[in-house]
Amino acid sequence: MASSLTVEKETSSESTRSRPRPVAPRRRKLRERISLGHLFMIAAALLAFVLVVSVLQDRTKVVKVIVAKSAIAPGATITVDQVREVDVPADSDLVPSMATLADVAGGKVTAAQRIEKGDPITTTALARQSVSTGLRAMSLPIERSMAVGGDLAAGDRVDVISVDGGNASYVAVDLEVLGTQGSQASSGALSSASLTDYYVTVSVGDQAALALAQALEIGKVSILRSTGATPVPPDQRAATGASSASSSAGANGDG
Repeated sequence: MASSLTVEKETSSESTRSRPRPVAPRRRKLRERISLGHLFMIAAALLAFVLVVSVLQDRTKVVKVIVAKSAIAPGATITVDQVREVDVPADSDLVPSMATLADVAGGKVTAAQRIEKGDPITTTALARQSVSTGLRAMSLPIERSMAVGGDLAAGDRVDVISVDGGNASYVAVDLEVLGTQGSQASSGALSSASLTDYYVTVSVGDQAALALAQALEIGKVSILRSTGATPVPPDQRAATGASSASSSAGANGDG
């Protein structure tokens, strides 16, 4: 009997020892649980975030350009006191054609055309002062067809004729061309209605500048190339009824 109990105990003990114990599942490390797809999703989200931040930053970037505080007549020297700065989005198509405070610092530029109060000042509306002693630089806005088809260059000599009603006269003769420039097309809130397609910058005296400014305001102006030609005598500069201011303009506009 004792032997039978011993066998049963040994059998029970062996059965208990041979039964496998449950093993807890091993937790995978974080890098093993993140698949390649997850990595792509995270990278895409980070890229989208960076792009959004970049776009928002670009929209907040501005540059400062200048507008006129008051009306500026053609030929007048432009100073920093006559302009004020305004902010324009840096990505605006208008920025390359706009003048800045640095462009007028030092009072070394003149108005190439009439600039109204509040108008943005473009680079084509500015003319560098002549290096010739006692003379100024003035740009004349004009259609190419009225300026030898645009076939003018620095160093040419030109005459300027004004037609007011039925009266025609030489406003100024034998002016030196300092340069020419075609205007840059612009549109939007900062565009100026006074822009034309062509500018001729000439060296003028003070009285000629006034006569030219008046002619641009009240009459139709034509520019003639007179390089190599004898200057028109003062008594032949008016066809009929020309004003004294126009008929008195001489060589370089003051003769």
